[in-house]
Formats: sequence, C-alpha cells, structure tokens
Amino acid sequence: TSSLISNYEGLISEAAILSVFVTLITGTAGNAGTQSLAVAVRKIGQPESEKRNWMAMVTQETLTGLISGVVTGLAITLVVGIWKSNFILGGIIGFSMLSAITVANLAGSLIPILMDKIGFDPAVASGPFISTFSDLTSVLIYFNIAKYFIENVL
Repeated sequence: TSSLISNYEGLISEAAILSVFVTLITGTAGNAGTQSLAVAVRKIGQPESEKRNWMAMVTQETLTGLISGVVTGLAITLVVGIWKSNFILGGIIGFSMLSAITVANLAGSLIPILMDKIGFDPAVASGPFISTFSDLTSVLIYFNIAKYFIENVL
C-alpha cells in the first residue's frame, strides 16, 4: 500500500488534504469487505440444502455494499463539505468511499468462494486476501478519482 501511495506523491503534494482521508477509506472498505466475507463463509458452511446459489449471494453482497456505500458516501460528503467548506473535496471522498465499499463487498463475497473451489478453508485463507485486496483497491480507487477531479473538474 505504501508503494502504491508513493505513486501518487505529486497528487498528494498538490492537494495534501487527500492524505487525511486515506485511512478512513481503506478502513471502511476493509470492514465492509470483511463483513461480506463473513456472510459468504457462513453460507459456504451451511448444509447443502440451505445453501443459496453463489451468484445470488454475490449479487446480494454487492448490492449491500452499494447501499452502504451510498449512505456512508453521502454522509462523508456532507461532513467534509461542511468541515472544509469544500463540497468538491467531500464529493471526491464520498464517491471514493461508495466505490471502495462496493468493490470490497464484491471481493469479500467472491474470495471465499474461490478459496473453497480450490480446496482451501475459506474461513482461514480468505482474511489476508480481503485485507490486502481492499487496501490496495481502495487506495487505487481514491487517488484515481481524486486525480480525475483535480485534472478535469477543478
């Protein structure tokens, strides 16, 4: 994650305030992905008669991430917009949270399924993957959204 962030040093030096919100976005996405992972592992562990179609579970968890992302994204947009008197910055952070949470929920539901299919215990093997994946993707999402807005909107 540190190496990835270093690729955005120019962007951070141009808008240092962006660095304040990195842990908020990575932490929130990581928590959402871990929760989605727990739901998927629970479903995988159920007796065959109680298991749902894995595609339905992935869809439901992704929609849950989208809804959570919209709610938290709007909330952080308002908080940052009022706190920093900058609703564009708030929008960048809010949209980044929405996107990062949705991607983390998608990954959190897919990773245990993949682990199970290749013969690993999804309860043990999935945690490190979702943590790393959600950190990396949320940083990529955040800084690419910020870069786009700074280059094209501001």
